Amino acid sequence: MFATGSRDKTIKIWAVPGCKNVATIKLPEAVTAVEFAPQVPGHDGEHVLAAGLEDGRIFLFKCLLDKPEEWVPLGEIKR
Repeated sequence: MFATGSRDKTIKIWAVPGCKNVATIKLPEAVTAVEFAPQVPGHDGEHVLAAGLEDGRIFLFKCLLDKPEEWVPLGEIKR
């Protein structure tokens, strides 16, 4: 699994093999950075994703390993 961010204000989550789009996360501003952490201490069984926006904010999301189509917001870090 991997993630891509775009200036169209979305993050797309992709599943491998087949490179299939399994989820799209909509954000309020253009996405300029994405960091995907498949294994995070204290979050066993979850993926964690951070997205940097053009206005300087960072959004955090998580999903369960067996439900990559369901991303839940964890919080926002303001500039």
